[in-house]
Amino acid sequence: MSKNIIAGISVSGKFAQFAVFKVSDKENKLIYIEEFSNNSGDDLWFLEKIIHPGKRFLKKINKVSIAVDSGSIILHRFPIDTTLNQAEQNDHIHWELSNFIPDYQPKDYIYDLHPLRINSREQVADVLAVVVKREIIFKIQEALESKKLKLHIADTSFFGAEQSLKINYPEIRDKVVALIYAEENHLDVGIEKGGKLIAYGYGLKTSADSIRKIVAEEIQELVLNEIYCCGPKMTSEIIHLLKNSFGINALYLDPFRFVKTSSIKNSNGFNGRKHLYAACTGVALRK
Repeated sequence: MSKNIIAGISVSGKFAQFAVFKVSDKENKLIYIEEFSNNSGDDLWFLEKIIHPGKRFLKKINKVSIAVDSGSIILHRFPIDTTLNQAEQNDHIHWELSNFIPDYQPKDYIYDLHPLRINSREQVADVLAVVVKREIIFKIQEALESKKLKLHIADTSFFGAEQSLKINYPEIRDKVVALIYAEENHLDVGIEKGGKLIAYGYGLKTSADSIRKIVAEEIQELVLNEIYCCGPKMTSEIIHLLKNSFGINALYLDPFRFVKTSSIKNSNGFNGRKHLYAACTGVALRK
């Protein structure tokens, strides 16, 4: 039975959430958790626990996953013709990005494309492009490779949290739910139907009113069953207001609901703050 020690890191402004897991075919086990701040000013400060491990067991890490700071990510949502072949789709995507990103050059960027709502009759799909400068990812890879470590996954905090939701709440496959990730100066709202992301919105304000407006805009004609909330700026006050606004259950996302935590070496700040670690947990445990 193969075992890996995988670290997950999510970055939000001056803070990073750090979680280490022992992953096997049989189970996922949380062995360490910590939140730390940027004390160096270095571009790759969030890798300091990996590059300069202060604890012996951290030296056993062999893979690292990163939920990149939202300030380094460009998001662009647009419609695309579903009848286009792959080459035509690629051309259309680059055309969209060139009209959205100043001085866009395809060689300088990496993007992931996430399909959202599909209109079969019109043969059009809404898609979300998540774009990051290639240089950012290469710098992370080079730093890790210098310590003989592998970059496992690099993604946004929202999609890390989405993975935590899918791992720990399989019941959402029979529901329509909202996933909300609130961090410093950035807000993500996703609508999941049958366990698939069908709508996505984002904003710069993380107030309950901002969240309510985006959810109402994206939900359209669907009936929402539950709201899952997480992220560094998520509060119980926001959750309470969302419950009242939509008249449904709103709750903190627990990224360790189905993860063994009995062997955790550091539990400082763990209880009551689990939702902070949804993003780093999701990228670490993605297959």
